[in-house]
Amino acid sequence: YDRSVNASGNAGNGSTFFQSMYERITKIANTIIYDAGKGKIEGSSTEITQLVAQAKAYRAFAYFALINLYAKPYNAATAATDGGVPVRTDSYVETLPNPAKSSVADVYTLIETDLREAIPDLPEAAKTAFRFNKAAGYALKAKVHLFKKEFDDCISAAEEAYKLNHQTYDLVTRINPEKHYPEPAIYASGEENLVFATNQTTYFLLHPDLIALFEKGLADYGQGEDVRDVRLDLYQQPNKAVKDYQFTLQYMPVALQYATNSVGLRTTEVMLMLAECYARKGNNDKVKEYLEPYLKSRYANYNSAKLQIPQDVTEAVKFVLKERRKEFVYEEQMNWLDMKRTGASVSRKAKDEATDEIKTYTLEGNDYRYTFPLPADYELMYNNVPQNPGWK
Repeated sequence: YDRSVNASGNAGNGSTFFQSMYERITKIANTIIYDAGKGKIEGSSTEITQLVAQAKAYRAFAYFALINLYAKPYNAATAATDGGVPVRTDSYVETLPNPAKSSVADVYTLIETDLREAIPDLPEAAKTAFRFNKAAGYALKAKVHLFKKEFDDCISAAEEAYKLNHQTYDLVTRINPEKHYPEPAIYASGEENLVFATNQTTYFLLHPDLIALFEKGLADYGQGEDVRDVRLDLYQQPNKAVKDYQFTLQYMPVALQYATNSVGLRTTEVMLMLAECYARKGNNDKVKEYLEPYLKSRYANYNSAKLQIPQDVTEAVKFVLKERRKEFVYEEQMNWLDMKRTGASVSRKAKDEATDEIKTYTLEGNDYRYTFPLPADYELMYNNVPQNPGWK
């Protein structure tokens, strides 16, 4: 059993997430950027400029995922010396002689440089939902600042994204509680998708703690018993094997009834980033203002006038983080990274297979296991790259 292989999502065959991201960075983004600079791409100057901007935005997106999964959370005091992931701006990453880790600070510098150069040239409306538009660029910039704990900068970027698009799918009127999917159908485009990306997972089973969180809704925040989270109608999928709730993720959005933007960027994420940052600043009026479209579209009978956000800053932030957990239920990477960046401790009960005892297992905040190990094949290929601390 090789912990590095299995914990990185590769049981010995197929690609790890690590490898997949570098394939996209080197073979797609870097190739487009390089070829455009050499005059090797045909098209109008506007088309080429937009294409390069979208390539830089995707490169930033890929590096953001890599640095947050495979390195420590950003810490301004130690980022220059914390080991990150290799920065590669060349199309031939496998031939480079020195693939050692770049620092966390260096990776973030590349991400922010790419976004600073890309955003002015991103179109306000991309040709497809699978490509970055300007709102998506600002949303990613806001996310970078959020993870760096630069809350004022996060607000500035997120407000630009919000101005460009703050529509939501009105799930309150759209979800059919008997069929458990929205009508009319949601596809890989639409009002709340800034940039669309998904994966191939078939379904998730919801943990009892999460089900209880959905069922409680906004009862602790001034809302009446008739205020109900309609997402449970979407996730209630009883069958012979599952007697409770699950979430079904359907991969071919053009052909199926419900397409989930489980990897990309959505307007609701922008709203929740704004709410978290303003909660941290103690400005609950702004929290309420920016959450309004989100709450109205997720909670039946929601009463804006009765919403009571805690005056205590810590409790107000907890309120927003709970909403993030519910909204990103099928974006498992998002919830994982939220726990990691906030230093959350998480406990779960599970059966010990050796003894059949039910035991409580706790992942403490800032535990090394929040950072994924580098894939074993990467370590073997490049002996000068040390494994992440704690992993063997």
